[in-house]
Amino acid sequence: MSLEAVNSSKATVFRQPETGRLLDIGRAPKEALVKGPFYFAVNKVWKHAIIGAVLAFLTLGISWLVYTVYSERIMRNHLLATGWIAVAKETRDEDANLVILLVANIWAVVLMGLLVYVSLAYFFPESL
Repeated sequence: MSLEAVNSSKATVFRQPETGRLLDIGRAPKEALVKGPFYFAVNKVWKHAIIGAVLAFLTLGISWLVYTVYSERIMRNHLLATGWIAVAKETRDEDANLVILLVANIWAVVLMGLLVYVSLAYFFPESL
């Protein structure tokens, strides 16, 4: 990996100028899918951690699928705004995106089924 500055709109690896710490955001969608709002909290993107947690609670987690899709862009914008320098663009396995979409769709179907079951149990308790 080269430590030269690259086009920041496509970069996935960033360096903090003060400490030299490197951060790879190429796996942000996978990590956001698994960790939920904690992914942004660990990376100190507090605005999205709080908003994401509230929306996930209100929508039974379905809104987090949107955050999964946009997590890399959110992280890139946050890092650039806080002074990190884009240093490299990592190549990614394109099949990983298919896995993320498949898991997200399965999760959405399970949550919708749970929502229907809870709704039926609440409104029509004698039917179950």
